Amino acid sequence: MGLDMYIYEGDNEIAYFRKEPAIHDWFEHLAIEKGIEFDSFNGVKVLLEIEDLHRLIDDLANKRLNYDANGFFFGSNKESENSNSWHNHSWHNQIIGIFQKIIDESDEDSELFYDSWW
Repeated sequence: MGLDMYIYEGDNEIAYFRKEPAIHDWFEHLAIEKGIEFDSFNGVKVLLEIEDLHRLIDDLANKRLNYDANGFFFGSNKESENSNSWHNHSWHNQIIGIFQKIIDESDEDSELFYDSWW
């Protein structure tokens, strides 16, 4: 069990992340901004605009995510507990690259969604 996170284009999964609570927290706040109502941010689809992903990349690049975000089965962002930590520069840049690739390969007709399950 754990936090499984997906980006979909239509019905096609185009990115998968596991146990990245800071990113999940960012998408939860985005869902709230978009007026999506939920009891628990689990299995909640969030329609993504390209601008949302640009903002996420900017927040990642400037380390403006909530790196203390946590939850049951979420894993940890703490460097001492996770070799793929957000404090690990290489991993951080890899995550940014994944989101940049999604932007580069999407067009204005793309229907992008974030979804998760834990």
